[in-house]
Amino acid sequence: MWKAVSEMEATIIAAAIAALASIIVGILNARSLQVKTMQANKETITEIIHQQELHQQEVNAQHQQTIALIEFKLDSLTEEVRRHNNFAQRLPLLEEQMKNAKEEINELKKEA
Repeated sequence: MWKAVSEMEATIIAAAIAALASIIVGILNARSLQVKTMQANKETITEIIHQQELHQQEVNAQHQQTIALIEFKLDSLTEEVRRHNNFAQRLPLLEEQMKNAKEEINELKKEA
């Protein structure tokens, strides 16, 4: 069943086995490198997502501060407009009172 092989055939078979073993080791090394690279990529993506979440929280906090400041300024301006409107509503009344006072002064001057 088994026939004897020559020394040259044995050398060729040994070289072929060694080459095949080298190819298998190369494939396993490449796969190992691929797995390590994928794990590193996953960790990098996870870190990027974490950093993006932190940045988004900072941006949201800044937006909340800006909104609070705008609301404060709007409330201040609203109060100022109310005071101005109150003055504008009273101005015709004051003008009428001044007109009446001048007329009374003029009448008093004529009587005197």
